[in-house]
Amino acid sequence: MQINTKVIADSNLIEIGDDTVIGGDVILVCHAAEAGELVLSPVTIGSRVTVGLMAVILPGCEIGDGAFIAANAVLGKGTKVPPHTIWGGIPARQIGSKSAPGEGR
Repeated sequence: MQINTKVIADSNLIEIGDDTVIGGDVILVCHAAEAGELVLSPVTIGSRVTVGLMAVILPGCEIGDGAFIAANAVLGKGTKVPPHTIWGGIPARQIGSKSAPGEGR
């Protein structure tokens, strides 16, 4: 795992898999203020994931193995990213897919 950002809130609620790269200036956060209350929701990032520069990952996101999150993408609260997909935009949405290891597309 390689983490190139200083902006990680709630590190005890973040799970990151093997061989994952978190780009520079990425924001990872597991809390939100809602209706005057602090709400905590873990973030799970699978193995072999790439999170591009300055992306924002909000509470409750789950990113599947082998996914790619583009630079500057914003994953809204609770977003579920399937394995081997490519996501980008604000708010982020699926913009492509890639081969799983061994598929040879």
